[in-house]
Amino acid sequence: MNHPEPNRGSALRFAALVAHQLRAPVAAAASILRTVLGGFAGPLTDRQRDLLARADRRCSQALESVQRMLAIGRAVERPGAGGQVADMVKAARRAAERWQAEAARHGIAFQASLDAEPAYVYVEEGALAEVLDALLGNAIKYTPDHGRIRLAVELDASGKHVRAAVADSGIGVAEEDRERVFEPFTRGASAQQSSRPGVGLGLAFGKAVIEAGGGHIGVRKADLGGAEFVLDLPVAEGPQSSEKGEKSMSERLRVVIVGGVAAGPKVAAKIMRLRPEADVTVVERGEFLSYAGCGLPYYVSGVVKEQKELMCTAVGTVRDPVFFHNVKNFRR
Repeated sequence: MNHPEPNRGSALRFAALVAHQLRAPVAAAASILRTVLGGFAGPLTDRQRDLLARADRRCSQALESVQRMLAIGRAVERPGAGGQVADMVKAARRAAERWQAEAARHGIAFQASLDAEPAYVYVEEGALAEVLDALLGNAIKYTPDHGRIRLAVELDASGKHVRAAVADSGIGVAEEDRERVFEPFTRGASAQQSSRPGVGLGLAFGKAVIEAGGGHIGVRKADLGGAEFVLDLPVAEGPQSSEKGEKSMSERLRVVIVGGVAAGPKVAAKIMRLRPEADVTVVERGEFLSYAGCGLPYYVSGVVKEQKELMCTAVGTVRDPVFFHNVKNFRR
């Protein structure tokens, strides 16, 4: 199994530690910005709204970078994800479903050519989804409107390796940059000349994850005219079931909580503290999450002057779905 070099791995672990420390303050800043943008702190001029929206986008980019650096750190720290496996075909199918609408929004033709049979690899399911999202996100980002993107997955003739490839008709990657673009915080010359934002972490993340799974990732010129990123991974044995057909305990914990007024978000936050790798979703029929329902009489009587006070933290941050996703790491 191939692993990152010791010095490179140490640097990535340190970067992940720094990212962990930055996640909470950046998420808090993003929530405050959205509180102001939502008009909860008073009316805004068009100029103020524009500047705050730009700051909000930068916070979103920072949070995306933080999440990827944390994922890189996990991949480097736990090569092979402790024996966990994921189905590459299933992951690619889900990734295609997630990105087809975004491609259509830009008039980009999205083609998915996926092997029908499961192909398991030694990569954690969440990490594999992040890799595919990073590649498809880059493909859409650097492909002009009305271009083409192709996602393909197939087993080799021996059945021992699975190959996934993302090709596009975009700006491509120059030959001299094809190794360098996988280094953290590095962007190729063609990407630097582009007006598209980015900090050069997606490909570094992909390389760390794929190498931790015993595979290889590379880039070449695509037949569509742009770049083609190719993942090659050894095939793993499928997940083993118990005699009763129950799922393996090594699989990622998934929790759905119905009700998001008071108890639901508290339970979700507790789960995330105890099981940070869990996938937690809160289902709420109403518009608001985690508001102080017991405080409604005070609002009706006028003791509490504004409704938003029932939804804010002690520092005035609105506890909306964005707040819970960024700060508590669960989704609505």
